[in-house]
Amino acid sequence: MRACAKYSKNRAYTPQSTKRYTMPMDKAKEWLRRYLPLEIVATITAIAGAFAASIFTDNGITIAYVGT
Repeated sequence: MRACAKYSKNRAYTPQSTKRYTMPMDKAKEWLRRYLPLEIVATITAIAGAFAASIFTDNGITIAYVGT
């Protein structure tokens, strides 16, 4: 085993790695499949919370805090 492979941080290219190298497009598809629905729900929830807070108060700081 080469010394540089043993201490390499990039495990995709090391001989002992069993994980195959994934293309950037595969990673993007995986991210979209796993996280996009949750990101959409979180955004809708934040906007709804800010709207609800705006009903109860006119304080912009409170509305911004609830919407984050």
